[in-house]
Amino acid sequence: MKYRIPIPTLDMHTVRRYAGLKSSDFPPERVREAIQTVRLLAEGEGSVHYYPYNSTTHTIIAESGSLTLTSDAIRRHLADAQEVAVMAVTIGSAVEKAIDTAFSAGEYSHALLLDAAATTATEACADWLNRTVTAEARRRGLFTAFRFSPGYGDWDITVQSDIVRLSEGDSIGIAVTGSSMLVPRKSVTAVIPLRAQKAEALAHGCSACTYQKCPSRKEITP
Repeated sequence: MKYRIPIPTLDMHTVRRYAGLKSSDFPPERVREAIQTVRLLAEGEGSVHYYPYNSTTHTIIAESGSLTLTSDAIRRHLADAQEVAVMAVTIGSAVEKAIDTAFSAGEYSHALLLDAAATTATEACADWLNRTVTAEARRRGLFTAFRFSPGYGDWDITVQSDIVRLSEGDSIGIAVTGSSMLVPRKSVTAVIPLRAQKAEALAHGCSACTYQKCPSRKEITP
């Protein structure tokens, strides 16, 4: 299924965090300018497909070619799942061209803020599609957990081409380079487990990461 995803109002604190900035590093109007530019240029799109999952063999079962998962982290995340949603989102290439143009013109601070705002918009699109998957699962009496992307934990990004194939990310313009990077760069792929029973919540995101000095780290409340 394909979706057009609305770009929401972007949180200035989150944009600053992705830029690795303190609140005093740039005047608010510079951050607002970058947010407005991204909201004007970004075109949010998403695609998601649901597949049976064999949690014994750790295999996503698909007619186009099944995928057996070898990462311990994604295997644990999908434990006891009977089905998975494989998703992809992008905000398109126009924002990236604006970022590249700003860098080429030597407008480095503006380019940095544009890039951070674009990342915020991409994550917002992924959150929107994640909520859509959760709502569909609940309608069917199933439970979901948070989305898990290639590159997270020990899940190697070389799986990106298979995840894009299973999500049909190419239908919304996403491609994968020879080094397993997504194009457009502001794209996200992920897998969400669907279970019959609600599983114990696991730590994820910044709270599960041990890199305490990461400039994009969220403040963790004990």
